[in-house]
Amino acid sequence: MFTGIVQMQGTVTGLTGTMRERVLVLRPQGEWSPLVRLGDSIAVNGVCLTVSRLDLGVLEFDVSNETLTRTNLGQKKPGSQVNLEASMSAESLFGGHLMVGHVDGLATLMSVKEVMRSRWMEFRAAPSLAPFLAEKGSLALDGVSLTINQVRDEKDGVWVSINVIPHTLQMTTLGRLISGDDVNVEVDLVARYLERARQVDQTYAPTNNHDTPTGNDTL
Repeated sequence: MFTGIVQMQGTVTGLTGTMRERVLVLRPQGEWSPLVRLGDSIAVNGVCLTVSRLDLGVLEFDVSNETLTRTNLGQKKPGSQVNLEASMSAESLFGGHLMVGHVDGLATLMSVKEVMRSRWMEFRAAPSLAPFLAEKGSLALDGVSLTINQVRDEKDGVWVSINVIPHTLQMTTLGRLISGDDVNVEVDLVARYLERARQVDQTYAPTNNHDTPTGNDTL
């Protein structure tokens, strides 16, 4: 589990392998405390990955085709920056919101506007994500816990506006985004299960079609 409070950034140093499975190699820009161990879970741009190899501060992760096609990790090249967060422990501060590192889709940055020292960013996501997004609700973009300021439903998708403060711009990759960039989206966990419960209720709702006696029935 994660909270969306990015601990440091990392630099991609390699992405090798085939389109079906690749090895992502990156170097964190800082020291982990406690130290990362083989088999630990790390959120890389919000994607939960398992450390498969450690070598002199360099981390390696096996990345499946499913992850490559559903997230922006397949777009990364040597030199790309990513957000990193180690999985939370029982002693961790709960500073953001509950996240699992399972990306629900991509959103595209459509516009950026400077507002005082912050940035007003507007993203467009697929219409399928609309039921999970609400004004003042929580949302994770590239692994960063954020508050939704505005939501607008349009024919081409759901538009979400976020106000990003200077500290977040400095500590995460959000400060480097430009229009047209894709970010990983993880919707709020509670919203995800509430929507699923609604779908199940609709599918399995009991009907009131009681058997109606016919002329041949006797009492």
